[in-house]
Amino acid sequence: MVRREQWPLIGAYECWQAALENTRALSRDHAALAELYGGTLAARLQRAADDVLRLHRKCRDVGRLGAVFCDQGRALAAAGGKAHAAAAAEWRAAALKLRLARTARAQRTDPASAKKLKALDKELDKCTEVGYEAVVSRAVRSAAAADAARAQSLRSAGAALVATADRLDALGDRQRTREAHAAAFTPPRPLAPRADREPRADDADDDAEAADEPEDEGVAAVRHEVSARLRQLEAAAAALRAEVRERAKTLDAAEAELVRQVAGPAALWDAAGLLEPAAPHPPHDDDAPRRDQEDYYLEVSCCPSSLLINTVRIRGRQLLSNC
Repeated sequence: MVRREQWPLIGAYECWQAALENTRALSRDHAALAELYGGTLAARLQRAADDVLRLHRKCRDVGRLGAVFCDQGRALAAAGGKAHAAAAAEWRAAALKLRLARTARAQRTDPASAKKLKALDKELDKCTEVGYEAVVSRAVRSAAAADAARAQSLRSAGAALVATADRLDALGDRQRTREAHAAAFTPPRPLAPRADREPRADDADDDAEAADEPEDEGVAAVRHEVSARLRQLEAAAAALRAEVRERAKTLDAAEAELVRQVAGPAALWDAAGLLEPAAPHPPHDDDAPRRDQEDYYLEVSCCPSSLLINTVRIRGRQLLSNC
């Protein structure tokens, strides 16, 4: 029986001390990892989940507001369609009167001829001292190899987690979702121009004869008014396209800033020094300024939509009043 004070003379004691120190270090590492997983990461993930839920609610409210604006826009478009139909009816009536007048005038000078219009379109047991130390040595080596293999496995698992995190792509997921449900996200096709009647063979003769005849003052006034309205519509369309481009730039910048605010700075997520002997505590993240900026960018993202819908509504009313 070897006394306690003679234990350092035996080689197995050194292996036991090394295994004890390794176990203590492993216990400290597990305590640090438990604090990281149970405290910091859980709190940050919960905060991120709260942020996503809050953003979802806000975006849902924005979507409801957009739906209201779209309903108003559809109502305005329906009113415009009615006004267009009324104007088309008046135009057809005026065209009929003009055709009758031309026919009557032609009958006074030439023989009667038809004139028409065109249409649009992832054990130790007993043994000797030598054998005992050999077994201890082999056990220590096996334990060290197992720890090395475990470290390699953890490193591989960590690399796989990092690679998985790097492959996260919210925009790609959204694009794949839109492609998988293309019918739900595809806007309706515009209505084709409706022809009132089929073109006839004598329309060319009618147009040629109308070109040879002197233009009436009423026709010139109508043509001047239609040209002025066409220029107004082209100017309104150009201004609307410029507003849409500026709104798209503002939305892209606001979206990038919101993503950066939700993710937070890189120092908050750095866990490389948490297993060191004198590991510092994770920095405290003040959430109030970030939420203020988040609300600001959400407001910036929503305001252009309201301004755009109001602009379209005002211009549509102006065009209806001119009709």
